Amino acid sequence: MQPMRRYKLLSLTAALVAGCLVIARAAHAAPATDAPALAAGSRIAVLPSDGARGHASATDRARRERAVGAVVSVLRKQGFELLSDESVRATLDARVPDGCRDPVTCDPEAARQALAADATVAIAFWPAATGPAHLLVYVRHKDGYGQAEVTAADSDIDSAAGRALTQALEDCRVRHDVRVRIESDPAGASITIDRALIGSAPVTLALAAGNHLVTVETPGYVGDTHELEVPAQAQDVFVHRVALLHEVPELATGRSWSEAPAADSGNMTRAARPANHTVDYVVAAVLAAVALPLLGNGLYAAARSGDCSGKRDPAGHCAERVTAGAAMWTSLGLGLAASLGAASVLVFQPFTPNATAHATGASLSLLQAF
Repeated sequence: MQPMRRYKLLSLTAALVAGCLVIARAAHAAPATDAPALAAGSRIAVLPSDGARGHASATDRARRERAVGAVVSVLRKQGFELLSDESVRATLDARVPDGCRDPVTCDPEAARQALAADATVAIAFWPAATGPAHLLVYVRHKDGYGQAEVTAADSDIDSAAGRALTQALEDCRVRHDVRVRIESDPAGASITIDRALIGSAPVTLALAAGNHLVTVETPGYVGDTHELEVPAQAQDVFVHRVALLHEVPELATGRSWSEAPAADSGNMTRAARPANHTVDYVVAAVLAAVALPLLGNGLYAAARSGDCSGKRDPAGHCAERVTAGAAMWTSLGLGLAASLGAASVLVFQPFTPNATAHATGASLSLLQAF
C-alpha cells in the first residue's frame, strides 16, 4: 500500500471514530424527551403574580406586565385555550390559600387541580439594580413540568418572555419526575413522604429520582418508616407496596410479655385463647371447703385426746377418757390432702388452657372476629 493511501485510510478511520464518540456523547448528554408535548387546544391558566410586586416601582410593575402580556400572546398564537384572568382569580381566591398570587409560594399543581386546567403557567420576574432582569417561566402539567430562565434587558422583555415560554414548553417533554404509586396492605393507610402528608393509599404522585422518606401508618398496625429509592429510568408507573404488621393488643395495653400471643414465621400475629381461671378457683374453693371441717375435726379430736369423756364412777373419778383413734387420723389425713389439693390447683391451675396456645379453625375465626 502506498504511503499516501495509507495516510488517507488512517485519517478517515480516525474521523469516523471521532464522529462516533461525538454522537455517543451527545446522545448520552441529551435528556430523554419521552413525555408528549402539550397539544394545541389544551386549557392553560396563567397564574396571577400580584403578590410578588411588594414595594416594586412603577417601572418594574410595567416590566412584569409586559412579560405576562408577551407570554399570553405566544400561548394564543400557538393555539392554546386560555382561561380568563377573572375566572382564574375568582377560583384561586375561593379554593387556594392566598389566591396563589405569589409565584414563589404558590403551588402550581394545586392551582392546576383547582382550576381543572391542563397546565398552569407561572411567571417570576426579578429586576436588577444594574444590568438585565431575570425572567423565569414555569409550566406545570398533569405529567410533569417544564421551566426556563432567561435574562431580559428593558428593551428585550417581550421577546425574552416569548423565548422563555417556548423553552419551558419544550422542557415539558423532558421527564423530570417519576410517577410513583404507593400501595399498602391493608389498603387505606396514611402515606407521608418527606414529612409531608400525601393521603391514603393507594396514592399516585410524581417524585424526583433518588431517595425519599416514606411513612405508612394505620390504626391497629405497626407503622413503617423507610427510605424509598426512586429509579431515574423507571418506565410508566413505579409501584411500591408496603405490608404492615398487626399490633400485639396485649403489649399495646401494657400486659405482660408472657400473656402476649406469639408471631408465626410469616410475621402475622396469631389469635391466642384468653386465660380463664374460673374453673381452677371453683375447684380450689370446693377442696378448701372440704378440708377445713376435716382438719378442724381431726385437730379437735387430737386436742381432746386423754380428756375425760364425761363418764365418771360412783366415787367421781373419770371412768372413760377420749383416745385418738383411726377416725381422727383419717379426718386429719383427708383434711390435709384436701388442703394440699386446693393449694396445688391455685398454684399450678391445671384446669386452665395454656394462655399461649394458638386457636385454630372455628375458634380462630371467632377470636379474630371479636
